[in-house]
Amino acid sequence: MGMDNMNTIESEDDLRKICTFCAEIKKQEQYNLYCEMFGKQINYRYILKETEHFLVIPPAGSFVPGYLEIIPKEHVPSFGKLSSKLDEELTCLRILVEDWIKKYYSKYVIYFEHGSANFKNRGGSTSDHAHLHIVPVPKYVDLAPSLFRDFNPIKIIDFSAIHEQVKNGNPYLLYTHHDNIMYICDASNAKSQYFRRETLIQLGLEELWDWKTNLGRENIMKTIEMSEKYAF
Repeated sequence: MGMDNMNTIESEDDLRKICTFCAEIKKQEQYNLYCEMFGKQINYRYILKETEHFLVIPPAGSFVPGYLEIIPKEHVPSFGKLSSKLDEELTCLRILVEDWIKKYYSKYVIYFEHGSANFKNRGGSTSDHAHLHIVPVPKYVDLAPSLFRDFNPIKIIDFSAIHEQVKNGNPYLLYTHHDNIMYICDASNAKSQYFRRETLIQLGLEELWDWKTNLGRENIMKTIEMSEKYAF
């Protein structure tokens, strides 16, 4: 769910009822962005891979083919709020997705998350359901300099650090460059869609920064069709 309905929201339970990701996970038509974009004929083709606790989908706002997201089946505002017991499953799935993207799109892949602490303290996220962006990019795209310019990131070695970040109620930005160096920082003052903005600036496509007005339907369908031809 985006920002438009926030004035009517009073609790996390309210958000679950109208969450677009939850609708997509449960294959419900109401609040399902894919059904809104493509109609019933999409027939849940947007679910490209499923594990016990996660799904892989091509996100609304795809600005290139091969752009994917991992979403947890549990409605949580960030991956930091998930049980650390799921870190291994998440890591294995991320590697699988990254390898698929490298094989069919680009050998340079970045991934990032705007990690919300709760539905009011969002860290630049426009959704109340956790989602990890995994994006094929040209070699020259590097968001680390922007991150160091605007925040105080530190290097981390795995997902365990994100759980510590949200324990104190702090949102975070998580970024991994295509050299596999992972960074995290506090995101209390992050702009909405911070990583998307910075990526598109480097791609020369800054005008596409707002996913809500640039849904990327054609790129979504190209990714779906590629996954149907070459499964994970």
